[in-house]
Amino acid sequence: MKRAKRKKSETGGLRKMCPCAQRNWMACPHSWMLFKKFRGEQQVRVSLRTPDHAEAVKKRDEFLRTRNAGGLRTRTFGEVADLYLAAEHASPKSKERYRVEAAKAALGDKAIDSVESEDVEALRARWLAERKPGVKGGRVGVNRKLARLRHVFNWALRNRLATQTPFRRHGVAMIAMDSKAERARSRRLEGDEERRLLAATGNQLLKDLIVAAIETGCRKGELMSLQWQQVKRAADGSPLRIELLAEKTKTRTARTIPIESDRLVEILARRQRGPDGQVLGPGCYVFGTETGERRAGVRGAWEAACEKAGIEGLNFHDLRREFGSRLHESGAPLASVQAALGHANIKMTSTYLGTTDAGLREDFKRLQDYNRRRSIAFVADAPRL
Repeated sequence: MKRAKRKKSETGGLRKMCPCAQRNWMACPHSWMLFKKFRGEQQVRVSLRTPDHAEAVKKRDEFLRTRNAGGLRTRTFGEVADLYLAAEHASPKSKERYRVEAAKAALGDKAIDSVESEDVEALRARWLAERKPGVKGGRVGVNRKLARLRHVFNWALRNRLATQTPFRRHGVAMIAMDSKAERARSRRLEGDEERRLLAATGNQLLKDLIVAAIETGCRKGELMSLQWQQVKRAADGSPLRIELLAEKTKTRTARTIPIESDRLVEILARRQRGPDGQVLGPGCYVFGTETGERRAGVRGAWEAACEKAGIEGLNFHDLRREFGSRLHESGAPLASVQAALGHANIKMTSTYLGTTDAGLREDFKRLQDYNRRRSIAFVADAPRL
């Protein structure tokens, strides 16, 4: 007998927008979505950012409780910010939450529709006055806060929690980011820095992360959150690809990383077994502890390794640029590099890549060879007098 399909009301508004059959939703790795229609409004669709049903139920209840608390009255920015955090970024340690909370501290009591561009400019001035000294004077951090604040207002507009945004009036942008602060980095590994860095690293986890970043182009957060269930294998058991889930990437877009590197294959084979020699479970973390638990970070180990190796001005994230640049230099088209890095647009990819002096010299040699061949062809084709 054919099973009756459950009505949407029976699921409490929770659904998954994935190719998996509904009977497999409890076990599949895709995130739950909340579909809810409020009186007098269009249906609201909210990603709950978790594949776990119990956690999704908690996030749904928190979202509905906070939203309903506002009733039909005009909501404050603080109330909308709480709704945004419940729906978009529930992690208490995320940078997004920190940036939203910073805006909430200043604008929390104002009605969402009463926030004007002057309020945002005053907030920018306060953040600049409080900024920490750095290479760019903290201006990039202020840009990131403003970008997150703009996202909150756009989200509120889409969900009918606000009727206007201070960032745009009548189609005209009212708030401009500090474009001069957004100078693209071009730092890459130079000379034998990769060898020196790996030799100076006494932390095996950091050494594996460095190699993995160079071979895959993954962000540090993507590697630290990688679980064995995301490492897909061929029929013979060899690692075939890494599947990065949308909720674990910066751009909230899933992408696939082929595994072709012998160094990466060796790392995966070694890290898959625990201290007892048994294979770690699918929920364990690839770059976690020996028992597969998640690690906090490796910033201290990274700084110590760079200091010991005598390397200055190199960030862990620069290894991602190294991967993309090497991939492009090997002949891969820019579109393939964009797909591998997971950039939202190809302009970001083109400004992201860097070149080395040696690579630039080879490019100039190829240009000279081309010009020489072109000159010979021109002379051969020239009419004889």
